[in-house]
Amino acid sequence: MAIIRVDFLGRFRRVSTAVIFLLLSAFAYVWIPAPSTGRALMQVNGQRAIYNSGAIGMAPPRLG
Repeated sequence: MAIIRVDFLGRFRRVSTAVIFLLLSAFAYVWIPAPSTGRALMQVNGQRAIYNSGAIGMAPPRLG
């Protein structure tokens, strides 16, 4: 528990860091479509890519 506490306090020393973290998390939640919508962030040969860090990092930005 002590290691987790020190790691958390080290990462979030300032309130602004926590605010940025929450804003970036919310942005990702809004930007990546849910599977139930039928839309995909990235498709390969007509198949939806699995949402893992590699696929999300390679996904092109949506333009509309």
